[in-house]
Amino acid sequence: LGGGDCGGGKRELHSQTSTTSSTSSSSSSSHRSPTSHIYGINDPNHIPTTLQNITSHRLQSVSHSKSKVSTSELTEMYASFKSTYGPPLNLFTSITSSHPVMSLAAEFKRASPSKGVINSEASAGEQAVKYADSGANIISVLTEEKWFKGSLEDLRSARVNTQSWSTSPTGPGLSSRPLILRKDFIVSKYQILEGLAHGADTVLLIAAITPEDELKDMIDYCREFGVEPLVEVHGDDELAVALDAGARVLGVNNRNLHNFKVDMGTTERVVCRVREEFGVECRHGR
Repeated sequence: LGGGDCGGGKRELHSQTSTTSSTSSSSSSSHRSPTSHIYGINDPNHIPTTLQNITSHRLQSVSHSKSKVSTSELTEMYASFKSTYGPPLNLFTSITSSHPVMSLAAEFKRASPSKGVINSEASAGEQAVKYADSGANIISVLTEEKWFKGSLEDLRSARVNTQSWSTSPTGPGLSSRPLILRKDFIVSKYQILEGLAHGADTVLLIAAITPEDELKDMIDYCREFGVEPLVEVHGDDELAVALDAGARVLGVNNRNLHNFKVDMGTTERVVCRVREEFGVECRHGR
């Protein structure tokens, strides 16, 4: 799975079983700290990057959300939503079942740190239906409020509207509706449940901001609901962490979220590294 950014790039999803499924890890996690892959972690002079500032703010906002809506209330909200609209679809199953055809993800966001405001008046539900009608298999919805001007209501609107579209006379049917991905800076299992309660089928987990033990914990938590998360990596260190944490679906970000530099060769290098890990020859060529 390749592409993606924090500001305005693209994300392409394709099903390659050698890059989405793992039963072993690329390196032993016992030889490294759970936070050794996090940029600047051992540098006393480190200045937090934009990604880290967003993450810090998200930690505070999640604490505030918990004070307003408890976990038990979210659990009830999720049960109610599932009763009305059905359970979440599984990302891994969706991608592998379409193999060898590529699965395409389209993204909805009103703004970003690098681009500023893109379209503050855009409707998540309407845009999601346009994406679905154009062939998108996964629709990524930004829910972070400060930098991306997103909301949980955008997530719900995208799910409800695409589900209605899928069951319309011209739609593909409920089982073929696009998956809705909550794209945010997930720092707590609370946000996973929050996403499910608002219609998410899956969530984005970013290796660059997540200690390895917490990443594994959140992946396992997702699977308790039948949800397979998309784990985003950028480079070998984060890839090793993701595989050791048990990730089955990888998103490769060609943009370094700490300095916003884009290297379109990142996906190729990471895919080759995964193939080597599982004994599949990787040939470089044009």
